[in-house]
Amino acid sequence: MNRPYLNTIQFHLVTILLLLCIATTSFASTNTASPRNLAAFYTEAYGRLTPEQDKQVARAHRVFNRVLAVADRSKKYSSPVLLVVNSSGDPWAIALPDGHVILSKRALEICHRFLSLTESCLAFVLGHELAHLAHDDFLHNEVERFLATRSKSVNTKINFTPSPDLSTRELSADDAGFVYAAMAGYPVDRLLSDSSDFFKVWMQQTNTNVGELQVSPNTRMEILRKRLTQLQQKLMFFKYGVRLSHFDQCDDGVHFFHEFHKSFSGREVLNNLGFCYLQIALQHMDPQRSYFYWLPGVLDIESRADFFVRRNGITLKKLKSSLNKQSKEYLTKAKTYLKEAIDADALYIPARINLAIVYLHLGKPDHANAVLAEALEVDKANIHINMLRALALYESSTPDLDLWSHAVANLDKMSKTEHASIYLRYNLARLYSLKHKKANANQQWSKLIEQVDYLPTPIRTIVCQQTNTLTSKKCQMTIATQETPLPWIWPVKQEMKKRFQLFNIKTYLPDWNRLSFDWFQESLHGNIALDPTGSGSVLELDNMLQMQVVKKNLPSKSDLDTLCRDPMDQRTITQGVVLSCQNWAALVQNDQVTEVWWIAR
Repeated sequence: MNRPYLNTIQFHLVTILLLLCIATTSFASTNTASPRNLAAFYTEAYGRLTPEQDKQVARAHRVFNRVLAVADRSKKYSSPVLLVVNSSGDPWAIALPDGHVILSKRALEICHRFLSLTESCLAFVLGHELAHLAHDDFLHNEVERFLATRSKSVNTKINFTPSPDLSTRELSADDAGFVYAAMAGYPVDRLLSDSSDFFKVWMQQTNTNVGELQVSPNTRMEILRKRLTQLQQKLMFFKYGVRLSHFDQCDDGVHFFHEFHKSFSGREVLNNLGFCYLQIALQHMDPQRSYFYWLPGVLDIESRADFFVRRNGITLKKLKSSLNKQSKEYLTKAKTYLKEAIDADALYIPARINLAIVYLHLGKPDHANAVLAEALEVDKANIHINMLRALALYESSTPDLDLWSHAVANLDKMSKTEHASIYLRYNLARLYSLKHKKANANQQWSKLIEQVDYLPTPIRTIVCQQTNTLTSKKCQMTIATQETPLPWIWPVKQEMKKRFQLFNIKTYLPDWNRLSFDWFQESLHGNIALDPTGSGSVLELDNMLQMQVVKKNLPSKSDLDTLCRDPMDQRTITQGVVLSCQNWAALVQNDQVTEVWWIAR
């Protein structure tokens, strides 16, 4: 969910991709009977290189898996596989109709020449191939001719006669590859802005003459340059949509996702749209209903937590009860986008979990169970899927058939495993409480108190109430001022935050790039200001400072707790973990703090 920018030297990457992708990818109509359509052909011809044999190959597989996690997938190619072959000739990469992406050893070596750019290069190239695979796009005749006819002589050139729509297909794959790589967390902007000799080195390694394309290379470079610039801007909307959603600002965040969706309708933006409409639906529910269960994927609504301090007992028995019209409308919207996300990638677990939650809130446990059953085929050990299935089983109870005992037995069995989650214990305690099994419920509430530091504020309040420990230090909800100096500096100084609306962003941050938006229908306008060095950004909404992002002078993950007076809330997202403290949060990826966010409260 994050990450782009752009600048100058797009010259380099655009041309390498022109050669990588034209001389190497995709094919229009496919005869799967041809041996060149199968990975076995390349394994036999060149030999396979495994991650165990080569550190560069291991790195390529890590990058591939990370990009694959955010890339679109077709139902036909739901589980793409990377194969690195020991070809020492010209660098090339291809996508095959059997679901493999083939990368030559030579292409791998070229990327490794640019130390800080290696993974960005690999992410872009592999993302490009995954895009071809997702769209069943194989111009196989070009590649077959390339591989079969190519001479090892450095003076030999081959002329392709590409199909008329090749340039359109390649531009489309370039777009998707760039987005995949950026969403996976790779700073692909550096490939376009770093003053490296990437282009020069690549051209020294290949002598392919791509023939007379419908669009000349120079023209194509200009087109791609503009398209990547547009994507970079749109990706900023996606990233701020994620940040706003994390801080329970989906009412605004959903508009940022919609803006990104206009340019790229990938599974992640569809899932996030569904996620946001689910959150908005919960905000319109009676709090007792929205927190009847604690369901994975649902963001926390801190502002209404005091409701549980005032109310005693549990009156709601199942989620089928008392769904208001407004919440139902938002849940229906969420369902639409989440189903589209699953259509984009049948194996995408986050969308299936969120869709199951939507069905539970809609009072359709049978639909939820069907979605979860398919998810289990992908990930049988997923504790959240199994937990949701148990809740769907209970929700399927009828006056003639009480399935409470079966659901509780399933949850209880899971609670005794080493993978038992705090979600599971909370929901098990809830179900025990429904049948007045106080001793059993208290056993789970007590275990949750031991982990109270990891509970989001509303859930923490409920657990503390149930265990009569509301007065303990850990259970007190505080809105404390930050006492420990932060090691980073926010772009807008502390003393200026309340007065920021008096300043135009262009005046206050004159050297920063500015992305303006005016969404008339949503009555929302503002600016995103970007530090030219890529070290930070600021979001202004309706002439008010809304968010700030910093990417330099960041602490280690282990130091975060020392900067926060209260226990930090933790949320796992697709590409990392977000740790929150009052009005700021830190994004942690691979155990490194990569960004910190500030939200206006």
